[in-house]
Amino acid sequence: MSIYASSSILTCLIALPLVGSLPLALLPGSRIRLIRTASLMLLAGMLAIGIAAAYLFNWSAAGTYHTAMQLQQRMPFLPSVGMYYHVGVDNLSMPLVLLVLALALIAGLAGLEIQQEAKRFYILLIFLAAAAIGSLVSLDLMLFAVFVQLGVIPCYFLIALWGKQRSQTAAMKFALFQSLGSALIFVGVMVMLSATRRVGFQHGCLDIPLLLHNSKFLTFFKPGQAGAGTGELIFFLIFAGLATRLPTLPLHLWIPDTLAEGVTSMTMLLIPANAIIGAYGILRILLGLLPYDFLVNHLPLAILGVAGIIYGGLCALAQTDLKRLLGYWVISQAGYVLLGIAMLNKLTLEGAMAQIMGLSVATGLTLWIAQIIEHRAHHCDLNRLGGLARQMPGFFGASALGMATALGMPGLCLFAGPMMIILGAIGAHGMLAGPPAATIWSLPAMMGVLAAVGMVLTTAYILWTFERIYLGSPKPEFHHFSPLLLAERLVLLPLIAGAIILGMLPEILLIKPLSPAVTALLEPIWRTLGH
Repeated sequence: MSIYASSSILTCLIALPLVGSLPLALLPGSRIRLIRTASLMLLAGMLAIGIAAAYLFNWSAAGTYHTAMQLQQRMPFLPSVGMYYHVGVDNLSMPLVLLVLALALIAGLAGLEIQQEAKRFYILLIFLAAAAIGSLVSLDLMLFAVFVQLGVIPCYFLIALWGKQRSQTAAMKFALFQSLGSALIFVGVMVMLSATRRVGFQHGCLDIPLLLHNSKFLTFFKPGQAGAGTGELIFFLIFAGLATRLPTLPLHLWIPDTLAEGVTSMTMLLIPANAIIGAYGILRILLGLLPYDFLVNHLPLAILGVAGIIYGGLCALAQTDLKRLLGYWVISQAGYVLLGIAMLNKLTLEGAMAQIMGLSVATGLTLWIAQIIEHRAHHCDLNRLGGLARQMPGFFGASALGMATALGMPGLCLFAGPMMIILGAIGAHGMLAGPPAATIWSLPAMMGVLAAVGMVLTTAYILWTFERIYLGSPKPEFHHFSPLLLAERLVLLPLIAGAIILGMLPEILLIKPLSPAVTALLEPIWRTLGH
């Protein structure tokens, strides 16, 4: 069998953190330098395996959605109840795996600031990365749900043990929201398992490629069929579980507290990883397995996306804490992802994937800039900052680029995604399109206009934030601010490079690799509408 079809490399990628953490745990806690070196080598090894998997991956392979999976490994786990260990990647998941691995290594570099309990910190960070990768490569629904829940455990301790004064409250809020989301996903998966028995699978089936290949299963949830009500229930259960991670209104409340109270070196991975899993799950499970239910419910999802864009922007305008402001900025930017997916056309879906990848890089960059400021000022209060452009001229240029990335300037990583989503909506190519003569008044066009208003809001609060931090006369209490340290530069430079490269080459690095997967996702929708 071709290496493209079958390989154990993804299993090695998941197992390496688990096996590598054992000798790391045996190191004396006092050997901080050795612990950091070993941890960074382990994270770099994970990235190296991911790059090797990308090299083995056939990016030009053609095929339908259920035959496009590569580097698969499938073993029985509980076959009597329809559960298998099944992993694999396609053009949708492979780029996301590489992105998470790169962010994990950068977060490890950012963790060089951790002085106390460094060993525990790195072990938990590595387990978080492993859980995120496991979620992205899982081709069994129960395995996906298990990895999603496993990610909650290290996140809780990373927030609670290395955060600020209110970190335990923030950790509990995070755990409650994410555990609720995981529980909803588990229930949805169990209902799905029961439904598969009704369509001919004796022991049930949760294998995504097998379900995609079964036309009887796909039509079972079609409106007017016996499983229509069951499909609606599964759709809303799993969507609610994934919406806590994207994040989507009203299940977003954990984001500002986590960013404000958690240690930045951890949130640089936690926030992007959760958002990636949320968007990926919506595409892989809801759009892939429940196309009819997605088609019926895409209007409420689009409205939620637009509401998140506007709500996040308005809340960000009211913030005086830099990290809380960034939390609402993430919520607003995640709204573009949901809107792009809900518009159900190729341009907006590609824009949604470009947005989630650009947002992951931009989140790490802006959070690290905020951390550099907080490390010196010992607070993130925007009303007490000012004049840093003269106090830290070397840092000012990097910060200006980070702020330009956050507001979506052309040539940076957050420009292509929103523009594709807005233009795709206003062009009325979506499933909600009205008559050609009334395109500007169609519902998707109006949503595109509101999303454009969100970009104006983003520009307003990002520029206002930039003014409050860097402009004005220098303050005497900031005269002691030191230039950027080498460890800070090691984190800042790859994030800046990523923001520029993704912004300058979105067609080559984002759109072209993802396009086959997006086309395959839309195939059942097009067939349903007779396109």
